[in-house]
Amino acid sequence: MRLGITLMFVFSLCISYAQNASYNTVVPTRAFLPPPTYIRDVFSSPYETKAHADVKGSPFLEDKWTLARLKAEGRKQLIDSFHLKLNVYDNKIHFMDEKGVEMETTIRVEEIRIIDNSSAWLDKIFRSGFDKEKGFFEVVADGGKLTLLKRHGAYISESKPLGMEPQKKFEPTTELFFSSGYSLYKASKNCTFIKEIFGNDKRILDFISENNIRCNKEEDMKKLVTFVASLN
Repeated sequence: MRLGITLMFVFSLCISYAQNASYNTVVPTRAFLPPPTYIRDVFSSPYETKAHADVKGSPFLEDKWTLARLKAEGRKQLIDSFHLKLNVYDNKIHFMDEKGVEMETTIRVEEIRIIDNSSAWLDKIFRSGFDKEKGFFEVVADGGKLTLLKRHGAYISESKPLGMEPQKKFEPTTELFFSSGYSLYKASKNCTFIKEIFGNDKRILDFISENNIRCNKEEDMKKLVTFVASLN
């Protein structure tokens, strides 16, 4: 008899505990999920917005958050489908973490692809992480062994209108490069770097000579990359 009463008492306690636990349990919700751990590892430094508070304009390639895919050097996985900003003045990538804190990174990044349908840069690829030249290099034309890149940057101009305080403003810049593998070559009129990549390949040297190619003019540089691609 006593055993039966004891079992009933224990059973009642279990039911009471389950009901209270169910009633008191609240499932937390988030406006968005936190990024994968490896993203937080990459974007580890808060962005100091006050650094350029007195400068008009924007240090970013595009001032809005843009959906992109990123490949960081030394990491197998892609960082896919997250929003970033490319800071072309400081040469850093910005990201908003789950707490709404804007973060930045200075790690070496191999490639960034814009996948945002609302972006003016949709489907554009940017390469980075070159040893001797910092910045974000837009792939303008890819010929396999020879690629035409356009580096996007910015500088701060300063003017002093009469009777007014000095005014600072971000000014965008672009600069053309060729690349072959991980080597970069600045645009130059005479195309002398070609021999460093292709040796004395008569087909390429003749094409440059016969078409009066200037390796500091974007249209000529595109023609050269297209010709090199046709040889592959």
